[in-house]
Amino acid sequence: MYTINKFKNVKSPQVIDNMNIDSFFTIIKNGDENISNIKKAREFGKGSDGYSKIKSTLLPTFRFNFQFKHSANNANIMASTGLIYIDIDNVDFIPWSAHTFAAWQSLSTKGYSILVKVENLNIHNFSETYNNIATLLGIDADRNAGKITQQTVLSFDENIYINKNSLIYKANDSKVSSLVNKKKEESLCRNDTSENLRFNNIDEYFQDDNTYLFFENEKVKICEPFVPRKVEVGGRNTAVFTVISQLAVLNPSLNMDELIRLAKSYNERFCPKLEYRELSAVVRSVVKMRKDGNLYINLNKERRFLFNPKFKISHSQKMLIVNQKMGAVKREATEQKIYDVIESWGFEKLGLINQKKVSDEANLSIATIKRYWKLFKEFVGELNSLFQEQENLDNL
Repeated sequence: MYTINKFKNVKSPQVIDNMNIDSFFTIIKNGDENISNIKKAREFGKGSDGYSKIKSTLLPTFRFNFQFKHSANNANIMASTGLIYIDIDNVDFIPWSAHTFAAWQSLSTKGYSILVKVENLNIHNFSETYNNIATLLGIDADRNAGKITQQTVLSFDENIYINKNSLIYKANDSKVSSLVNKKKEESLCRNDTSENLRFNNIDEYFQDDNTYLFFENEKVKICEPFVPRKVEVGGRNTAVFTVISQLAVLNPSLNMDELIRLAKSYNERFCPKLEYRELSAVVRSVVKMRKDGNLYINLNKERRFLFNPKFKISHSQKMLIVNQKMGAVKREATEQKIYDVIESWGFEKLGLINQKKVSDEANLSIATIKRYWKLFKEFVGELNSLFQEQENLDNL
């Protein structure tokens, strides 16, 4: 029996439940309490604000490639599920294959989600296996969805295809080369590491090719280890352990030697530096804890915005996005406040609605009310007319 992890929504990496694959197929085929939101999202259409809001906040997601402990990141992988998830966009049908275990329409109905049974899948051969299976199926798979932590939003498809007798794909049981070139200088820092070395887990939050994610109501917590600029003599071991343990979590393929080189690069910041025996003792402790399954990701920072590391975005471009988005949120909040006042207007007490009265009731300046008034002018006119009509009837 294949078991997969369930998550609250796209933005939440925490595991909330485990589910056997047959139960998942039943939900896809028959729907559950989320079906109304799925249908509503399809009515809005992919690309609309309504669709994006439902997809990102109101629907659960599932991860099919690996089972995770606590939260979805490479360091928390417990085992392969025995399945691999392939995503294909902008197609009306998929070619038949004896390897296809299941296939169903995506939330947008513009593509398909495909599952294939697989053996020997691990973090080292995942990318190669994903690409090989896509070729085997004869599909142009979404390469950006070929991630170890890839998730998919719950969908609904009465015509889901299931073949329990599908063939099992046997992945090559080999490991890729080390993330860090062992011929590099002893001192290893952000600028001279392999481009695959992760210094945070931001990439795990991006399911689609979004440039950025904005968390309006509650900031999201991420893991981004760092060494403080100033570390007292008694805190050096703790500082090294904190940063190296998290780099070991974020990059589970890094071995002892590679982690020691990273530790040496951070040790250069200390004055006086830690002796090598102390440094290596810290790293050995980290490696042992990771091997024993006692090393966990530390979500040490909060962010309102996350920018997709796939794209090179300048600081000025990021600031422009932040300023525009936060300005829009402020405008929306003001508009909502004005609307709430007008919508609940007490005519018997306040009389007809006008700008000065709305300013007083909303506790906003008259200049602010005037700036937004064109959005509400027609609405106010209708409410005032209805009230006057009722007064005339009452006076007859």
